[in-house]
Amino acid sequence: MRSIICFSCLALASFASIGDVNAADDLRGLPVLGQERELFLQETTALRGSIGVRTFISRSELRQKLRGGGGATIANYDFTQSDSASAEVFFSLEDDNSGAFLKGAAALGVLSGGDFRERDYDSFTSLSVWDSSSDGGDGTISYANIDAGVHWGDFWGGRVKTTAFAGYQYVNENYVADGLRCNPVQLGVSKCPGALPYPNSRKAYDIDANWHLLRLGLGVDADLGNGLFFQGEAAAIPAGYYDAEATILYQVPALGPAPNVVSDGTGAYGLQAEGILTYDVTENFTIGAGGRYWWFNSGEVPTTYAASTVFPLLKSSKTEVTSERYGVIAEAKYRF
Repeated sequence: MRSIICFSCLALASFASIGDVNAADDLRGLPVLGQERELFLQETTALRGSIGVRTFISRSELRQKLRGGGGATIANYDFTQSDSASAEVFFSLEDDNSGAFLKGAAALGVLSGGDFRERDYDSFTSLSVWDSSSDGGDGTISYANIDAGVHWGDFWGGRVKTTAFAGYQYVNENYVADGLRCNPVQLGVSKCPGALPYPNSRKAYDIDANWHLLRLGLGVDADLGNGLFFQGEAAAIPAGYYDAEATILYQVPALGPAPNVVSDGTGAYGLQAEGILTYDVTENFTIGAGGRYWWFNSGEVPTTYAASTVFPLLKSSKTEVTSERYGVIAEAKYRF
């Protein structure tokens, strides 16, 4: 009996010693011991990203077409050839394991120059009853966007990567017109009946337009070699919301105080595209330059004239607004 007990103790001791060896081997492979910890962190920490600054130098136009309740065009308010410059900050975060990413940007800028033209029409005969021009004044632009997406394909040995994303963008455009000049039409006859002298030192028209946009897009990132990369994206805007407050200052006696024209409604749509060529100055620092294009349309949104008065006019009228912007971008970013 004693020999059996001793044999059992010896067997248990031997098994325990084997278990200790195996456990030691297992522990050396755990991320909390030895050199395996650093390797483990390198393999599981797949989050990387970038942060940078960008400038967008662009030319733009904002065209507004006002229609009466019967659908006839009764006025056009058009800003054209406006120049702008904006300063932008942006970021991106990406998980290499899943291919998911998050990116965003925010910017502030100024608008200047360009031209403004107002043309009014008789709602029954469609004949021109007013035609005036003004100089573009100093306005502002701001925008912000946030997108989430995923890498969905690699080509040419991984040198070209494609992405798909969805997101939201907000754009604010504030256009200003100064002064008033009557445009001679029809054998030199003035088309500003009853207009008083309105010098360029006085603001004639002001609009503050807001776009809330859904973005669905595709992107590409191509390694061109020697530190050069091409990054591009194109986004469709299938849905959006537009609202604006405008003031026709030379018609304040008739239309009331600011804002005297108010528009808002759903149905906005559009498209955006940009491409940029970048160069890796160092492993972590990159510079680049490229181009960008935006086009938005509000659809026909309800519009109220004399909105700040007791008895607003033309509640059944609608405005269709088109915004177009194109220009060059330059950036510098740090990757981590």
